[in-house]
Amino acid sequence: MKITLEVFGSLREHLPRYDPEPGLEVEIPSGTRLSGLFAQLKLPVTESNMITVDGRLAEEDEPLTDGASVLVLPYVGGG
Repeated sequence: MKITLEVFGSLREHLPRYDPEPGLEVEIPSGTRLSGLFAQLKLPVTESNMITVDGRLAEEDEPLTDGASVLVLPYVGGG
């Protein structure tokens, strides 16, 4: 199955063929969870990132479905 991944900030450095316009289409086995996707891509996602699947907040154990849209954003702090 295929999903679309969009990443922002320094995470882009870990995906050499990443193009921010369309995002990255990734082929994954059926039943893959977010954590499995990140492991497959060697993407160092931590609690300091906000992750959404199809526009809603998601946890790393979330199962993915064919055609899902995954977005990974760094949390931004300030003062």
